[in-house]
Amino acid sequence: MPETQAEAVATLLREAHETTLGTLATKTDLTEAKAEILLAIKVDLAETKADILKWMIGMIGGAVVVNAMTMIGAMLALIRLVGH
Repeated sequence: MPETQAEAVATLLREAHETTLGTLATKTDLTEAKAEILLAIKVDLAETKADILKWMIGMIGGAVVVNAMTMIGAMLALIRLVGH
């Protein structure tokens, strides 16, 4: 292989090697990414928990109102039946 061609191949290989090494993640990079992901998951879980609690309280409150209205309606119907 001519010397100029060998130098060109060597240059290309060196640049490819340097580019590849520059894009690899270090242990520190992975640790930081893991911490960010865990934090995001914790925040998402907290928001989901708050949403679930909000809906549960609303549903329980609604059920209490419906049951109270049913009981009042049943008592009024019973009073009307007994009163006649």
